Amino acid sequence: PYTTWNKRIHRKLVKNRPQSSKIVHRMWFSLSLIAALFLQREDCVSAFLSSSTDRITRGTSRVYASTNDALLSGSSNHNGAAVPPAQRRQEPNKRRHDKLEYEGREIPTTVPKQPKVMENVSVDEFLGDAVVTLPPKNENGAQINGNQWRTSHSSRRPQQPRNTKQPQQSNKERKTYEPWRAGYNVSTQTQARIKQAGNKKRLSNIERATAVLQTLLKTPPQKCNEANLVCALTLSAKAMLPSTPITSKFRHLLIETLDVLRHLVKEERLNARQLCNAIWAIAKHYNRDHTILPPAPETTAMSTEDMIGVAEAWILQAESDDTPEKRVKETVDMIAMQLTNILDDEDRKNPKVGELSMACWAYGVLQPRRRPPGWALPPQMGRIPHSQKKTQQQQRNVEFITFEQWTLDDNDEFRLGSPEDCIDCFFDAVGEALCRKQTDGNDDEWSFGEPLMEQCSWSEIANVAWAYASHGYCHTPSSEAAMRGLAHEATIRLHGNDQHVQPRDVAQLIWAVGTLRADNFRLADDLVGLIDAVNCRWGLERTNGDTKLSTERPFYQWSCPDLVQLAISSAHGRIDNRPLLRAVYEESLHRLREDKHESMAYSQRRNFRPWEISILLWAQARLYLRESEGQVFEDFTSEAASWLAQPIDDAETLEDMGIGAQEQANLAWSLTVLEQYHSKDATRLLKAIFQEASSSSEERHVVQLEHAHQLWQALYILEEDCPSAVQDVPQWFRDFLQEKWTLEKSRRKKSSARHRSLSDTLNLMNVAHFNEHDEDIDVAIVLREGASWTHQARRDGSNGKSRLKVAVEFDGPTHFTRETGDKNGNDKPRALGHTVLKYRLLKREGWTVVRVPFYEFDKIPFWASQERQRYLQRLLKTHANLRFSTVDVSEYKAPVPDRQSRFD
Repeated sequence: PYTTWNKRIHRKLVKNRPQSSKIVHRMWFSLSLIAALFLQREDCVSAFLSSSTDRITRGTSRVYASTNDALLSGSSNHNGAAVPPAQRRQEPNKRRHDKLEYEGREIPTTVPKQPKVMENVSVDEFLGDAVVTLPPKNENGAQINGNQWRTSHSSRRPQQPRNTKQPQQSNKERKTYEPWRAGYNVSTQTQARIKQAGNKKRLSNIERATAVLQTLLKTPPQKCNEANLVCALTLSAKAMLPSTPITSKFRHLLIETLDVLRHLVKEERLNARQLCNAIWAIAKHYNRDHTILPPAPETTAMSTEDMIGVAEAWILQAESDDTPEKRVKETVDMIAMQLTNILDDEDRKNPKVGELSMACWAYGVLQPRRRPPGWALPPQMGRIPHSQKKTQQQQRNVEFITFEQWTLDDNDEFRLGSPEDCIDCFFDAVGEALCRKQTDGNDDEWSFGEPLMEQCSWSEIANVAWAYASHGYCHTPSSEAAMRGLAHEATIRLHGNDQHVQPRDVAQLIWAVGTLRADNFRLADDLVGLIDAVNCRWGLERTNGDTKLSTERPFYQWSCPDLVQLAISSAHGRIDNRPLLRAVYEESLHRLREDKHESMAYSQRRNFRPWEISILLWAQARLYLRESEGQVFEDFTSEAASWLAQPIDDAETLEDMGIGAQEQANLAWSLTVLEQYHSKDATRLLKAIFQEASSSSEERHVVQLEHAHQLWQALYILEEDCPSAVQDVPQWFRDFLQEKWTLEKSRRKKSSARHRSLSDTLNLMNVAHFNEHDEDIDVAIVLREGASWTHQARRDGSNGKSRLKVAVEFDGPTHFTRETGDKNGNDKPRALGHTVLKYRLLKREGWTVVRVPFYEFDKIPFWASQERQRYLQRLLKTHANLRFSTVDVSEYKAPVPDRQSRFD
């Protein structure tokens, strides 16, 4: 008999034994057979075995049988009479393990070839109240195939009256939820639909992301909760690639989803893990669409002769407090505050290290630093004079307000930056979570947090460090301790031959520490230790005062961005680690030549981008790595200039090649510092840079002043050394660059403590001088006409007919490379590129430059004033005889290079 299964009984059995569905089906087969035995129907038993056994042996999971609750529970016997409860407790298991027999005969276990077909069997006669549907015969009297009949009969089956108990059960199962407060079972179903929408491979990336958000928003809020919302945000973020175009439909759905998130975050419905995932998803979407957050107010640094300040312009057109962008910004801030509270509360469960890493990365993306590393002010903008009228006409219909902030006191250090906000507090809380406080009672000191640091993977260490560097936050004790702890943990793992290290993680960590070292000098030792660990790990050695590579191409497996990060971190940290730098530039030189001749040999990311070459040249120029430091540096500079000049004729503009305004200024400045402008390719590149810089400035009506300063330094040197490179520069552009440079050098300056000590010593020696000269000279000495000693100087400051002007430059630590602690003493500080270029500029203006390095002046104690006078007498040729008393007379002697004194 082909019967239907009672679905309610099947759900009960499967729910009670979900892990053993085969046992449940076999048990149902036995119960159905026993039911047929109770009815004493031989034809029923034979037909049941013929139809069901064949299906079970073939592995079919369904048994087409149905029975009622009364028969299964044993509440009636085979005659239909009620069975007493006592008898039901004794008889159910009586025949459980006995051999199946019927009236003394053994039941056949094999399926007959032609089983009997039951005819005219009533429901009460077979299984009581169970529903039995028999296959009919066709017009010729032949039996219809069971499969065909079930398919055709299922649509014509009459509706059976529902059990009166079912509506009551459905009412119990149904449960109404408040919006976005669905229970586990209901939200799991919603979660499955959201994931199914995200797994549609036939759709494009933007279509999959749109389908995920549509599935969430079309589902009734009563069937969703915060877990479904976070899942939809993360899946939509993962579905999209960086190059995926954003459609208006997707943006509308994303804003609507973020509005729901804002409501749930305001009610504090999300736990720590969900908060981290949510802010990560927002950052991913922000990477592809910056319009979801309000733009930061345009900040411009302003300066005059006696003041320095900042101006911010706020556009007031169509401004409202309830814009989608401001609501998203409010959500970002609320998530930061809630994560901070969770991290500060010791009783609450803190998020895992991986979740903290995701949140840190997100805030590093959402709120990057506003000023470059090591800068006191943000980038400054200058307006082109002859385009001022056009700019005013364009801004006539724009309503804006400007806020200005000035400082007039020389003793007050000007620092730009918004007050401490919730994101800064979040980074402080993360630093405290990564580090533990010392128990010696000193609240200002921190120690490395071994337990949590040891749980961090390499990618988590790199992401957290990158977030601090991207946000530009390392001036508080907790943030400084976090960065030092990350560098310390990475150094230990590199020396311990950790097998899970990846080059990209090491390069990212070194870049972060080097970038923050430009703002916080206390990270210098950690950066040096980290670079030394890289040298040991990748087989770089220093021997006998010279550098050599112990392995061939040790950075072969490193990608081009990794090499760039190593170079730029060394430049920011002023680390002159020759083995590392030689290996980086040798590998870069190999790839430039391979890309030039065998471009199909490697993937794209093993080939450099033009902006990456500009960064490598800038790092080389800042550290002043020329042929004297290694032939590889000279070869790389010439090869890079040729590589960049090749596609100039094919591209319409340099920006089409990926060389923007920042890269153009860096290239012109770097080639000038390294004196690599005599080749044809370098000359052609410089001509294209100055031509595009002037045209773009005229078109945009503004130019960044830092770029203008770099361009002027290069232009001023090239006019004498390589006139063909700058012969096409417009005169108005040259005058503009010179004006901005003069204004920059004539600004009010503040002398350092060493500079004031040098000036006091010259006053004791009766040498007339001028501090902080207009040409940005530390100490200017203008000699009289015919003077032969430095003390014969003019006191009015006018040059007159004098042919000799002495510029005394006191070079502090920021003018030299940092000592790396080499045991052989081969790490003597070298002048950086910007210092060498400054000397060249002063010499061209007619000044005689005398350098006073800090490492020589600082060796003389402050109380040994006579020794300092003797030092300056020999260095500046101030007097023939310097008389301290009738007995103590210091005679002039020419200075001896590397002379050892009693203070060494």
